[in-house]
Amino acid sequence: FCYFGGTALAGGIGEKLSALPSMPDCSVVTVKPRGGLSAGEVYKTFDTFSDLSHPDSEKAIAALCRRDLHSLCESMENIFEPVCFSMLPVIKSVKDELLRFSPIKALMSGSGSSVFAIFDDADAASRCHRELASRFDCCFIAKPTDKGVIIK
Repeated sequence: FCYFGGTALAGGIGEKLSALPSMPDCSVVTVKPRGGLSAGEVYKTFDTFSDLSHPDSEKAIAALCRRDLHSLCESMENIFEPVCFSMLPVIKSVKDELLRFSPIKALMSGSGSSVFAIFDDADAASRCHRELASRFDCCFIAKPTDKGVIIK
């Protein structure tokens, strides 16, 4: 689905993909800070953490079916955030920077170190992108599409 667009639910170890309804219209700003994390080290450290918040996949799927962006964002979590924030604190700093622009949601992507923010206001997303692109080497703004990826 990365090549052809759309939204999918990944199962197994990410190899089982099931098509989902389209993502509602929004703008997404993604920032990748300098530095990175080894997925192996993240998973190893993950095993030492407890009481991690899990996403509500059923609530997210229901929100997608209703095309309710705000409810979708409310259901989103990344259980790796506390782990990765402890390993590379700049990730938390980037998330805090994104939150200054009042997105609906900001989260770390996958096992780090990129962070994204979802906006329902394209102008706010553009302001965020302009400011952060002047401070981070890797900052993108994108919109979901069913026909592949569009990156400005």
